[in-house]
Amino acid sequence: MIQKEFKKTCIQYIFALAWTDGHFDPVERDFLATLVDRFELDHDDYMEVITWLEQAPPEPNWNLLKTQPEIARDVLKQAMLLSMLDMSVSIEEMQLLERLKEHIGMSQQDFWQIQAEVEKIIAAQVKG
Repeated sequence: MIQKEFKKTCIQYIFALAWTDGHFDPVERDFLATLVDRFELDHDDYMEVITWLEQAPPEPNWNLLKTQPEIARDVLKQAMLLSMLDMSVSIEEMQLLERLKEHIGMSQQDFWQIQAEVEKIIAAQVKG
């Protein structure tokens, strides 16, 4: 079970990536709304996180994910998936993904493995 504050922080990383280009397209907005629902936040946290659809969240605690490597991997994967939904990854999005990789202590090989997994997901969605 993920602790309350940790859940919100995981979502915060992904919203931080979404805001790197200053706006959301409809696909990104739908992805984020689904993600928020999946985390089953309590009412107060939900209300706070929903405001991040209109304005960028505060800077996340970049060191928090080091304590949960498996969850950190999933957060990075979700963030990468979000960045690729529009079929282009901006320099700012890649920099944030790299920053997240460094903060969680992930190897470049593991990063590339996640990237390959995400590319397969995106390819399947494009075909389907």
